[in-house]
Amino acid sequence: MPRNPKHGPPTDPLQHHRPFRSPNHDTLERWKIYECYCCPPSVARTLAGLSTWVDGVSSNGLWVHLFGSSQLHTRLPSGGEIQLRQQTDYPWDGRIRITLERVPADLSMIHLRIPGWADRATVRVNSEPWPAAVAPGTYCPLRRAWSAGDIIELELPMAVRLTEAHPLVETCRGQAAVLRGPIVYCVESLDIPPDADLRGIALRRESRWREKFEPNFLGGVVVLETEALLWPTTQSDLLYLPMPRGPGRPVRIRMIPYYAWNNREPNAEMLVWIPVD
Repeated sequence: MPRNPKHGPPTDPLQHHRPFRSPNHDTLERWKIYECYCCPPSVARTLAGLSTWVDGVSSNGLWVHLFGSSQLHTRLPSGGEIQLRQQTDYPWDGRIRITLERVPADLSMIHLRIPGWADRATVRVNSEPWPAAVAPGTYCPLRRAWSAGDIIELELPMAVRLTEAHPLVETCRGQAAVLRGPIVYCVESLDIPPDADLRGIALRRESRWREKFEPNFLGGVVVLETEALLWPTTQSDLLYLPMPRGPGRPVRIRMIPYYAWNNREPNAEMLVWIPVD
């Protein structure tokens, strides 16, 4: 987590360039010593409470909020015991498998959260497609007579997508953020050609992406590779200067999850919002 001991709490910058230093809280490397002890206990509280946020119960059934390999053993308000097992490699893989291992007699409804970005999600129960619509940004209500051994399979689309900001967000106009599933990606200066200037990188609107899971890289992540364009840039301290002429040339770039940036080399430049050619 970046922080500046002269300016206070950590921040999450969406870009970093050198040698320019803006008058904000952004820093060039991650914490090694915590001088502010509000963050470590907040992380501990989050981890301790995470198990209570994955699933929920109500008078009309079970709610599945979050996805990740886990086991649930709890009681409904009526007192009936329910036990299920969730198996998945999410967020790297969009396949989620939920097996009901113990089911109370009064369970009739399971509410399955469909993320807002998952506009082509599909649900199957015991290998049969669920007949009702599966709408993003809602909970899909699965009503039926449930039995131990029933299996729910949720398939979330994990295609790479370019996302733009609202047009009134002027600093992001003409730029896009790259997402895959729920993960926001960024490009670091380490992952472009050595002679390239990160400020000259532009994505193609119809980019073709290569997705690869690398288990020994940054703790195990899916990295994205594509051919971008590199436009000429000018090194100058002037506020206004002529735009350099010349065509853009194709370059290969690699993108990593944004949460993992600044973990390899101090002072690496980084972009989340990238110009689109």
